[in-house]
Amino acid sequence: NAAAGDDEFRFGNEVAGKFAQCLATTRCGELPPTLLWGLDYVAEIGFFESVYQFDHEGFVATGDHFDWPAKARQALEKAGRGKHASPAVLAARDEDAGRAVEAQVVTWALLAWMADKDPPRLSALLADLAGQQSEADPRGRASVWRGDRDRTLEVLRQHLDELDLDAIARWLDR
Repeated sequence: NAAAGDDEFRFGNEVAGKFAQCLATTRCGELPPTLLWGLDYVAEIGFFESVYQFDHEGFVATGDHFDWPAKARQALEKAGRGKHASPAVLAARDEDAGRAVEAQVVTWALLAWMADKDPPRLSALLADLAGQQSEADPRGRASVWRGDRDRTLEVLRQHLDELDLDAIARWLDR
């Protein structure tokens, strides 16, 4: 209810996003933050075509809630031509997790595409990350990602850098 000053909250988005994160961590253990938030956004956008869960406080621009496919397509086209040609490097930017910025938007797009078009690849990515987290936190007590940064980037490169960014950009147009 915008009149009541609570227009930055959507209960459905909150439930879908947090459930996706809880399900992922229950099955895989903690994940790199950008991927964990990316799975949240797969659920939010899949159900509501908007994003309302962010990992920061304060004002969120209206544009940050909507049009993620268009933003991701533009970022993928830029990534394919520019210095950020590695989707894995973008997905490894923990400092961008949970924010409506290029690294998080691209990570969401890659995860959403894999969930829709190549679930075995998504499953393999999550399994490899789960194994890494399990090695770093054998008792499963950590509440944050404990994987080694270099090994995490290696796993992300193995699974993400081979993706066809042009095909994903076309898929986002739908």
